[in-house]
Amino acid sequence: MGRAIGCVVVALTGLFVLIASRPPAGHAATTSANPRRMATGVRVPRRRVTKPRPRRTATAGTLPPHLPTAVLGYLGGLHMVTPAIGWLNAGPGTIFRTTNAAHTWTKVFQSSPGTSMLAWAAPTAQTAWGVVPAATADQMQVWSTTDAGVQWHAVTLVTPWPIILVHLQVAPNGTGSVIASGQEVVSMQSTQERLWRIADNAVVTTPVYTTNNGQFLGASWTSATDGWATATSAAANDTATVLFRTTDGGHQWTSVGLPLPPSVPVPTGFSHFAPNLNLSRPPTSLGPDDGYLMARLSLSSPTSAPTTYPVLYHTTNDRTWRPLWLGPAHHILTQLQWVSGRVIWAVLSPSANSTSTRIAVSTTAGRLWTVSMAPVQSATVYDLMAVSSTRAILYVLLPMQVLKTYTTTNGGRTWQASR
Repeated sequence: MGRAIGCVVVALTGLFVLIASRPPAGHAATTSANPRRMATGVRVPRRRVTKPRPRRTATAGTLPPHLPTAVLGYLGGLHMVTPAIGWLNAGPGTIFRTTNAAHTWTKVFQSSPGTSMLAWAAPTAQTAWGVVPAATADQMQVWSTTDAGVQWHAVTLVTPWPIILVHLQVAPNGTGSVIASGQEVVSMQSTQERLWRIADNAVVTTPVYTTNNGQFLGASWTSATDGWATATSAAANDTATVLFRTTDGGHQWTSVGLPLPPSVPVPTGFSHFAPNLNLSRPPTSLGPDDGYLMARLSLSSPTSAPTTYPVLYHTTNDRTWRPLWLGPAHHILTQLQWVSGRVIWAVLSPSANSTSTRIAVSTTAGRLWTVSMAPVQSATVYDLMAVSSTRAILYVLLPMQVLKTYTTTNGGRTWQASR
């Protein structure tokens, strides 16, 4: 089952002091650490056996209670990979894991005190990633686990400039990218930028791409040489994003055009309107020649506010893209999840002119969709776990920091609160 992987990005201010534990003395850039010792940077003797400390858990239905409310409000993201197993970024530099459908949570990662989570990802039940600041402003540590959080391994990555923003994408097959951005140097959309590849669940420490005119928001890979990246436009007066493709492992990138949907609805009274496509995430690959891309289409005129539509693109040759679906107005595609190649679920979050969250399901590989209202509207949808063409579980954050689940067994027509 393939599914889209999101990423969490946290911007740092220029005055933020980056503090993190250095790798143990005598070790190379790649280190292995016990997660309960990583905050201090103390080397664990190889032959020493210690009794594991009891793991702290949360009460059913809430986020970890031992974290202060201010930290809970920070909630960096929730990602369920099966109906029972999921990961949670619920505080500065922390990652939790559940194995009982979010009833209780166990802390499996804690960075050094005072450090934030720059980006994180949890692509499978066994693998998770977190990026935290390192000792100096031009360094960051990429931590990863492949055994459900028991052991974590760190790689220290260095840039020629202070790191301001980090983008992290990791697919379930263990491929992905880390992109670090620095000071803006060309225009409002161009920055210093460096890209590292992830292969076989490990960071390749030699960067494949460094530029002073960077635009990338994320990159994904369909093979060892072929990949896609989304990027902001280099023009200072253009807020559109563009799609790039590489066939040499990320060293060179060329732009790829995206056609507009054939049934673009022109707003009433628009004599001149400017369509604008935005891509917040790189494509999701289901196979060598089967990929999907979420986009946001904005139609605007000199006299009216933009009207936003979600657009889903599809490729069958890993070269060209065609629009597959134009969704309801005033919404944005924020999540896709596949049950199979034909069954897809989607979360449609409201744009500026809407307050309703909608859930959509397709049994025709994305060509036709059934759209229904989410069970609650005054809440933040944090994740959707698709089980079949009719059954899905929705995870929402209610007031007072309560994490609640809703289940549908009829394709989203009705929802039942689980607790």
